[in-house]
This record gives sequence, C-alpha cells and structure tokens, in this order.
Amino acid sequence: MKTASFPNCCTATVLYDFGGTHISGLDRQPTNENDLRTWIQERMRYATGSGRLYTAITNSDQKVAAKVLRGLGFSCTKWMSKQQHSETKMRLWWKQA
Repeated sequence: MKTASFPNCCTATVLYDFGGTHISGLDRQPTNENDLRTWIQERMRYATGSGRLYTAITNSDQKVAAKVLRGLGFSCTKWMSKQQHSETKMRLWWKQA
C-alpha cells in the first residue's frame, strides 16, 4: 500500500497499490480488513487542512480494499475497462474529509 500527493493539489492524497494482483508491486493484499482499515485511517489522520480529498484506485481483484473503502465512507465510480491488463476492471474512489 502506498500514498502520494495528488499532482498540483496540496489538499489531496492518492491511496494506491493495495496488492492482491499479479501486476501489483505487492505480493498480496493485507491479511485482514482491520490491517487495511488501520493503514488508511492512519494516512487520513496525518493529513491536515480543511476540505482534504482522498482518492484511491482499485481493480476488480482487490475485494478487501473495496470493502474497506466503502466501509470508511468512500464513494466510487462504475467499473471502467482498461487497455492493458483487460482481465480486470478498475474503479476510482474518493472521500472528502
């Protein structure tokens, strides 16, 4: 799991690379929902500023990440097709704090 600043936006953070796929930089997803929830909440706690925006990108294999993001109140787009790795679809998530 990784975070990055949203390009050219000092009040937005991108959460990504939740693991669980053969194309991920990680070998596996977190072993349980609690670990992932804690990781996301810690990242959100360290960020400051009103109107903070959090975004995340998951694919259709990252079911644990999707469940946790939904449970934390993130909204998401419909599934989108990808040109590369077409065996999975992707989804964009967001939450304003």
